[in-house]
Amino acid sequence: MITWDFDTLAELERLGGSIHQDDDPPLDAEGDANEQARVARYLELLDAAGEDDAARTDETVARAILRSLHPIDDYGIYQAAYGALETLDPETLVRALAAELP
Repeated sequence: MITWDFDTLAELERLGGSIHQDDDPPLDAEGDANEQARVARYLELLDAAGEDDAARTDETVARAILRSLHPIDDYGIYQAAYGALETLDPETLVRALAAELP
């Protein structure tokens, strides 16, 4: 089970913003392996948030998921983030959205 502490929430946010883009220089084999590991960890955290009853009602988790989203081509990776957001308690999601939106 994931512990939703400061470090885990920061990792979730960081991983969402570190997805390699096609217009970036190509990755070598090691870089590609590292990218695959980052994506796998990001998806693992999102799945855990969607399955954890406490996380689904925790505004800090909701805010971290929202902050992990970036306006980049995502190849479906962010679909998992949208899916995790769908599992959140509606009131928790609304509070998180109100706090994060400008």
